[in-house]
Amino acid sequence: LRFAQMCPRAEVFAFEMMPSTFETLRHNVASQPRIRPHCCGMSTERGSVRVGVESNSQQHSLHHSVAPVPGGACETVELRRLDEVARDFGIETIDLLKVDAEGHDLQVLQGASALIEASKVRAVVVEVDFGGSAVAHTPFAKIAEWLAPRGLRFVALHEIEVAPRDGAFFFDYANALFVRD
Repeated sequence: LRFAQMCPRAEVFAFEMMPSTFETLRHNVASQPRIRPHCCGMSTERGSVRVGVESNSQQHSLHHSVAPVPGGACETVELRRLDEVARDFGIETIDLLKVDAEGHDLQVLQGASALIEASKVRAVVVEVDFGGSAVAHTPFAKIAEWLAPRGLRFVALHEIEVAPRDGAFFFDYANALFVRD
């Protein structure tokens, strides 16, 4: 909703991989005709996977290090490549690609490689890790090293989260902005 409000003429495609959480998204954007919600996750390949249902929906993840609670509920998630989705919907360019995939962010970008390498993505905002745990977020260096040779350079951080460690504070994670050269 925030991006749709900031860009009043933009068409927003919103993807939520978890069917149960998707219903909340669909309800929340029902009065916003420019926001098109879709129930699928983005990745490097098309397919489906079972994902553990977390009590906090912001922690749902395809990341291999995050295992569902033993005996906990699971949902089947449809996966698609962003390149494929853009082709299916006739999307020729993406002004801003916002990725928050809880540690699966690099795979989302790799699934958009044709768009990115053809300079069809003008800017990317992606959640990145600085804390070293890299369980729920992709390390900043991995994202920057993948985007830079494809013409997207790092320009800023926002929504920086800090966390205590050994009596001091350190950058934990943030949203990093990369723009086309």
